[in-house]
Amino acid sequence: AIEKAEARTLISLIKQGATATKARTIRPSITLPSHTSMLTGLGYARHGVTWNKFEEGHIGHPTVFSAVRQAKRSTS
Repeated sequence: AIEKAEARTLISLIKQGATATKARTIRPSITLPSHTSMLTGLGYARHGVTWNKFEEGHIGHPTVFSAVRQAKRSTS
């Protein structure tokens, strides 16, 4: 769909970086656990986030954001 739509910026980003055309979500596919899996690379049984509402605290595993921060880079 991206190529059919001639989405030039997205096509450029795909060529410059990593892409996953056959990605799948975790089971059960609940929003917060799924997002945590994307950020940590871990299944929800490992990262421990099983709730789907805001809770104070932090994820006890490295995330893509903590890896970038450790490399003294930034994200947006």
